[in-house]
Amino acid sequence: MKRRQFIKASAATCCGAALGASLFEKALGNNLYDKNVNDEALKNFLSMTDYDFKKLADTSIFIAKNKGASYSDLRVCKNRNQRISTRENRVDSISDREDLGFGVRVLINGTWGFASSAFVNEAEVGKVTELACEIAKANSILQRIPVE
Repeated sequence: MKRRQFIKASAATCCGAALGASLFEKALGNNLYDKNVNDEALKNFLSMTDYDFKKLADTSIFIAKNKGASYSDLRVCKNRNQRISTRENRVDSISDREDLGFGVRVLINGTWGFASSAFVNEAEVGKVTELACEIAKANSILQRIPVE
């Protein structure tokens, strides 16, 4: 299966009945989006060491493997966005924003599953990894050609 075919199939699958009401509710009600990073979360993130990041990845991989994943990855991101708006030779507004988060991608039975969160900690990594696995299993119901 090629990437374009996968994207077309997964777009229809994600919104389909295969997700079921409880899984869809769980995905939407999981506080997966935070408008901005608070100072405490940023401070905790910046104090994390390589060992802490490896521990997060190990947790994610361990859970995914136990749920039947043949592949999994964890991506942690910190983005900083600065914006300046001007009009007629004067500055209208200035904003400086930082966003934190991570995403977990798994491959189960030849089907991708993905979930993410703005809260970077070990407990959240475990919950999000389980959710990604559930999504992959739900998507596999409609997957005709497995991803290789």
